[in-house]
Amino acid sequence: MQPFYNKLTLVTLLLVTIISCSKDKEEEATESITTSPVTEITYRSAKSGGVISESNSDIIQRGVCFSTTPNPDLTSNSTSGGNTLGSFPSNMSPLNANTKYYVRAYMVNSSGTTYGNQLEFTTTDYPTENIWRLGEN
Repeated sequence: MQPFYNKLTLVTLLLVTIISCSKDKEEEATESITTSPVTEITYRSAKSGGVISESNSDIIQRGVCFSTTPNPDLTSNSTSGGNTLGSFPSNMSPLNANTKYYVRAYMVNSSGTTYGNQLEFTTTDYPTENIWRLGEN
């Protein structure tokens, strides 16, 4: 009878472990942020933002990270503003002319930092018209 109880205890422990692990995976899957398309690109600025559709806990901070190298994070240039679900705009500035940038939306909550999909864009070249020349009016 003793071997039967040992096996029953082992099976019960395995089931509890499997169930608790699957709950952790479900909670992780509820973080959802998407990077908005980059618009209004000039030689010194651009606009993007993000959409947060789900968060496990209250949002502490949100914005975009941008860099000239892939996978920008909070150690890169970043914007911040707001702490709610939904869409948000972000202005990236100052940027360098004729330069390729990478951008990702992010949110920070008690679970940590979650990043959206990465997008890339290239700033425009310096404008060639309406440039003042020394000695001209």
